[in-house]
Amino acid sequence: MSSNKIFIITGEKGQGKTGLLIEVLEILKKQEIKLTGFYAKGFWENNKRSAFDLVNIKTGKSIPLCKSKETKNWDKFFNYYFNPEALKAGNQILGDENIINSDLIVVDEIGKLDISGKIWHDAISKITSKKKHNLLLVVRKAFVEDVVNYWGMENVTIFEVGKDDAKSIDEKIIAKISVL
Repeated sequence: MSSNKIFIITGEKGQGKTGLLIEVLEILKKQEIKLTGFYAKGFWENNKRSAFDLVNIKTGKSIPLCKSKETKNWDKFFNYYFNPEALKAGNQILGDENIINSDLIVVDEIGKLDISGKIWHDAISKITSKKKHNLLLVVRKAFVEDVVNYWGMENVTIFEVGKDDAKSIDEKIIAKISVL
């Protein structure tokens, strides 16, 4: 059985992990790498992160993922209220039928909630257990070790905001997944 390759973009809260991820994705798309997954586009209000949209990488469509303000019928985890429809959509994006022909599955971001059984936990567990899919994850620096250990990830390459640029990340990913 082949073994999956795991790539993690990390950095501190608000340091630009998603911005770097988007740059990497644009380069990978130009290289005709088949991508599946999503990223969380953040919104700011009064110098604080106020909301995130879940953006499907394949379609470009987005759906409100979470907000810092109370929202009726949304589930509260820590400081945010999560849209159940977005959670469902994200888990569908990571489902078997969507990832089967992908060179790289992208998830922005995973962390404390996921390793405690919430948000993307089940999808990530299923993907990593098969050991045949390549993953590009965004993980806050404080949680990288916990995420790697929780899912028993091997073949992990870590890129750090401020140390690695999009072009060098792209080159390393392409070399490791050997899809060209």
